[in-house]
Amino acid sequence: MTRNLPARQDLAGIISPGEERFAQERRRYAISVQQWSCYQEARALTMSDAFRAEMPNRIGAFR
Repeated sequence: MTRNLPARQDLAGIISPGEERFAQERRRYAISVQQWSCYQEARALTMSDAFRAEMPNRIGAFR
């Protein structure tokens, strides 16, 4: 990113390094929250009674 821009454009939304770092952290946090909710959803599905009742049959199929 170049810094030799007119002041008019500089005020029009050039992101400072601190803001950029904050945005990266926020994106990383959002992704980790998304992954965690996917994990919880998958775990809730695998802990359901229907899945556990079916599981011995599936394990037996791989033997």
